[in-house]
Amino acid sequence: MKRLLVLSVCLLLTVPLFGQEEDTGTSLTKFVGGTYQVEFSMMNNLFLGVGSRVGSMGGDYGGIYSRSESILWNPANIGWVEQSQWTLDISPAIMIDPGSFVDLDNEIHTAVDDGIADMKAPGFTMQGDDYPAMNMNIGTKCSFGTGSFVLRGPYFNFGAALIRPFDMSMSLLGTGTKAKIESGDGEDPALAVTMYTTIDLSVASNIHVQGWTMGAARKITPRWTAGFSMERLSGMADLNGKFQINGIMVTAGNERAFNNPDDPWENSLSSSMYGQYEGHSTTFKFGSTFKLNPNWGIGTVLAMAKPLKMAGDMTIKQRTLAALNLGAEGDEEILDVTSNQFDLAEPTRTVIVDNPTSKTLTLNMPSYFGLGITGKMGFFGLSLNYNQYFGEFSYEYNFVRNQGLGNEEQVNYAQGIRLSNSIRFGLDFKIFRLGAGAMMGTMFNDNDPESEDKSMIVPSFTLGTGFHITRQLGVDLLLLGVPTGVGKITLTYAM
Repeated sequence: MKRLLVLSVCLLLTVPLFGQEEDTGTSLTKFVGGTYQVEFSMMNNLFLGVGSRVGSMGGDYGGIYSRSESILWNPANIGWVEQSQWTLDISPAIMIDPGSFVDLDNEIHTAVDDGIADMKAPGFTMQGDDYPAMNMNIGTKCSFGTGSFVLRGPYFNFGAALIRPFDMSMSLLGTGTKAKIESGDGEDPALAVTMYTTIDLSVASNIHVQGWTMGAARKITPRWTAGFSMERLSGMADLNGKFQINGIMVTAGNERAFNNPDDPWENSLSSSMYGQYEGHSTTFKFGSTFKLNPNWGIGTVLAMAKPLKMAGDMTIKQRTLAALNLGAEGDEEILDVTSNQFDLAEPTRTVIVDNPTSKTLTLNMPSYFGLGITGKMGFFGLSLNYNQYFGEFSYEYNFVRNQGLGNEEQVNYAQGIRLSNSIRFGLDFKIFRLGAGAMMGTMFNDNDPESEDKSMIVPSFTLGTGFHITRQLGVDLLLLGVPTGVGKITLTYAM
């Protein structure tokens, strides 16, 4: 994630600098990176649910550790709960500076050097203060309000939970980026152009997924329970970004400033984007548990998930120079001052860039079939759970791009993981619990036609502990969850 953020900043810096191959006439003669403040927080409970007891040992499909939070693992398991109970989750804020553990400056310097390698003028050098200075905080924000409860009834046990499977926020503030670009023609000095720019930016992005689940279970026989649940998720995604680019364009005997209201032509280089998407999805789960004896149980669960489709709109306002060709190849000029699109008398004239956006953003979540066994031997317990997936964790969106002359192109983007299966193994030593496992799948990126699907294994590890304050009130702690999160506290009260 650190590398992704660093490279993202560098891309934002280099796009306006008109970089190109060394054999063209445009070169970068000065660059100052400026200062950037990045804050990133994420909470991922997709594989932990609510509570800290069952999730910290990798889950329980077999029903030996039945609690109110079991409704998210196997709804049949709440049929074994002997007392009505509720749980409440609290996640404290934990933010760290990755610069305390890794050499961020070296990462940034390398990324910037690579980004401007083909732009530099002969003899161009950068000093330490010329590189971007980045302050970064990564972690989780304080969260509470999720939890679960189960009510014991004469025929059915009813359960429900408030859930927050995924929450992500990112903010980026940058200021003080400066560049000087020179483009010339040795045969015609009148075509020499020098451009000075300064760039300030702010970007904020949020993705929130929350919802509820309700279900019921009952004993079919003294050893067999069956249950059903319905999960309703609401998703919201938003993006708000502003890019303020100022500067001047100097030609032979002429100096013009961008964003100057006194000029009769449009000369704004600043860009902005704003969008918000909202939607809902429903997942149904059917579960069954059979106890081989009081200490061992085997369970199955079938989850049928629907995509989370979020409808909305994105507005992007971007202006650029008409003579700018970021897709230049071979001998083509990135900034062609000899074309009829560039007027030396109006060098700062800008044009609107067509940026079509999607009306729908879809988050796909896989259906799956799960099978597990759970057992106890004195103070020691264990669980083994296997999932076979049918689907993918991915996002997708599409839109229609107008190519002019009545031609329209349907553009589809999709990226994520096509899951195949997963296995989780958990141990309970009464004082502490741990879980480990792996999820197998294939990464794909339909956004890049040159990318190839790659097989991947995502390891997982959890560590937790717990104790009782009173006979009815207990506390469970999720100390570590990889790749999910850390620091969740769960209060459990049995009535």
